[in-house]
Amino acid sequence: MHNNGQPDQPRNIISPVTGDTVRPVIREIRIGNEIRTEAHYICPSTNAFITKITLSSRSLDGKPKL
Repeated sequence: MHNNGQPDQPRNIISPVTGDTVRPVIREIRIGNEIRTEAHYICPSTNAFITKITLSSRSLDGKPKL
C-alpha cells in the first residue's frame, strides 16, 4: 500500500446498483500541468458511474507529485 492508504493495484468491486463485479478502467487524465492515472469504475450492466480512484499523479515534466 501507498502511504495514503490507496492500493498499489486497483481491485474489482461490487456494483452497489446491480451487485455485479466491476473491473476498473485505467485512464490518464490531464488537468492543467498535471497528469493523473485514475481507476474508473462503471457498472457493466447499467453503464452508471460508480467511483474513481487516483493511482498516481505527476507533472508534465514527468516528476511525481508529492
